[in-house]
Amino acid sequence: MYVEIIDHPSGDQLPILLDSKGLPIPMPSEFVMGRRALGINTLVRNLRELSVLYRWLEKECIDLWDRILKGKAFTEAEIRGGLI
Repeated sequence: MYVEIIDHPSGDQLPILLDSKGLPIPMPSEFVMGRRALGINTLVRNLRELSVLYRWLEKECIDLWDRILKGKAFTEAEIRGGLI
C-alpha cells in the first residue's frame, strides 16, 4: 500500500491510495475526492492512516465490503490479535 499524488494540468493535486498491485482502492479514493477542499498534506496523512487498515485487511484476507453488507463487526480477537 502506498499513496501516490496525481498532478493535474490545472495544477490541482489529488492523492490516491494504491494497493500492492498498484491499483487504486475505491473507497479511500472516493473519501479523498469528497474532501478535495482540504490541504494536500492533510489528504495524504488521511490516506496513510487508512493504509494501515487496508494493509491489515489484505494480510488477513478480509473483504471489508462483505463485512459491511452483512453487518458483521470485527471481533475483539481480530482487532487485538492483528490490527493493534
